[in-house]
Amino acid sequence: MPLQEGLNGCNSLNETLWSSSSGFENIQNDLDYLVLQKKYASDQRYWIAPVHGTPSSVDSSGCVKKASANERLPVLCTQTAPYSTADEKNTNAIWQVTVNSNKQYLTG
Repeated sequence: MPLQEGLNGCNSLNETLWSSSSGFENIQNDLDYLVLQKKYASDQRYWIAPVHGTPSSVDSSGCVKKASANERLPVLCTQTAPYSTADEKNTNAIWQVTVNSNKQYLTG
């Protein structure tokens, strides 16, 4: 999707675009896994937060580059919700997302 749609998508989840200042090592395993699953090629670029006000993207190697705001790229949003474990689950409505699929609303 174009950059603005990506921003809107992250905002709809109460998240923001992932920032390269967060440290690539925090997402490298996730991007490597997408490549391993063959969901994306290793050179796929992803929208991230603008760097110095310039639309930017990152690839699975951590290489950050400028991008045109009209390019259609997958989006990397932050993920601030707490992780659930077998012993601890936070089901507070603030962390829930509802989607409409096949005329049904699913919340999780």
